[in-house]
Amino acid sequence: MDVWNLVIEAFRLLVERDTILSERLGKLEEENGLEITDESVTQSQLQELVARISAQIPPSVE
Repeated sequence: MDVWNLVIEAFRLLVERDTILSERLGKLEEENGLEITDESVTQSQLQELVARISAQIPPSVE
């Protein structure tokens, strides 16, 4: 696995983490009537970045 594949995997993990955190924040908002809207990077933006990086990297030959 080369460095770029590791970078892509790191971004995928960030997307998964962002999804989990967003779900937890949504639950807290619902339970407590809070409104938490200060998210600097959304899940869709991270997914788009992963797709763009993946498109730029040729398939690895192993």
